[in-house]
Amino acid sequence: MTKIAIYGDSFAADFEGWPKYFGKLMKCEVKTFAYGSTSIAYSYLKFIETHEKYDIVYFLWTDTLRNWLISTPNEDDILEHQVCFIPSWSRGDSDAPISKDDIGMSNKNISIEDQKLISKWIISENRWSEIFKNKNLLSVIAMRDSVKHRRPDCFNIESFDYFKTKKNRVTLDITPGMWRIPLQDMMQYSNEWLNEDSKSEKKFNHLSKIQNQEFAQYLFESYKNKDFDIHKTFENPKKYYTMSKTLKESGFAL
Repeated sequence: MTKIAIYGDSFAADFEGWPKYFGKLMKCEVKTFAYGSTSIAYSYLKFIETHEKYDIVYFLWTDTLRNWLISTPNEDDILEHQVCFIPSWSRGDSDAPISKDDIGMSNKNISIEDQKLISKWIISENRWSEIFKNKNLLSVIAMRDSVKHRRPDCFNIESFDYFKTKKNRVTLDITPGMWRIPLQDMMQYSNEWLNEDSKSEKKFNHLSKIQNQEFAQYLFESYKNKDFDIHKTFENPKKYYTMSKTLKESGFAL
């Protein structure tokens, strides 16, 4: 059976969302290596490790400002030590400094001393990245070129808006990102969800159930028709995706 691999961040991390629906449409086996809040470097690492085992590859490119500290103390557990931070603008408060709550470590057995050291490193990285927006740009371009060289057949999808070129601080070419799909629901229902006592939700890949299904359908169309660019559906999400009419429909509540 044809096998599909997906790499990226939280927009592809839940198999129960669009990856499952897409697999049914393609009649293929689907495996997602995506992981929430991760950087491009993490996705690239998983791509290097596994892409040769798969016939079709999808790569969702996350925000370039995300940083991960990855160490490999043994060959059996590549995820032994990992730390990440998310840029302040994507945490919902552009003025808020990063805190310990914004730092994730996959290995809870890291010593307190090492946790303090890692926290200092990641907070420093955040400050520099917020000031110098192009800090990771060269490495990101290199990884994009590497993926293109290794897998010319790779399907690339932007999780966030990708600013290709700038001149005199004016953006000349923007590829819209997938984040625009759930933006309306986030703006309309996130506060209502925060006021819920249970705080339970059922949003796979930040999308409602119907949006996951619609995204999978558009992805299927783009696979069949090379002239169909799925990013066009991100330009005006209301035209292509069903906007939720209630908190429950949005997935913010069970």
